[in-house]
Amino acid sequence: MSNEIEKQFFETFEIEPVGLMKEMRKPVCYDTTKCERCKWYEYQLITDRILLEMICILNKLRLVSAVNLRDFNYEDLKNTILRKNITILKNEFLNNEIKNEFKQQVRTLFKEV
Repeated sequence: MSNEIEKQFFETFEIEPVGLMKEMRKPVCYDTTKCERCKWYEYQLITDRILLEMICILNKLRLVSAVNLRDFNYEDLKNTILRKNITILKNEFLNNEIKNEFKQQVRTLFKEV
């Protein structure tokens, strides 16, 4: 199960889930095929290689510093990188051509796996 930042990242970059887990957090209904609240979407795993490639793409763009030295563990670093990717796509002042190319580069990382 992806965390909220990962889910937001995948939705922002329009990367489709790889599957659907029919587990429920709370038993709110009995028919999980029709109830959106009961569905958990399983997204592709963000591997170390993909994360490293995202850092390289961010560095090439030169808009933000990719690595935050205050991140002390893998999860913090991964969440920081995902947030920076989301921020770039949501930046209203950034040229659409740059954003589209950036988006495509990141999406390609998930197609290569």
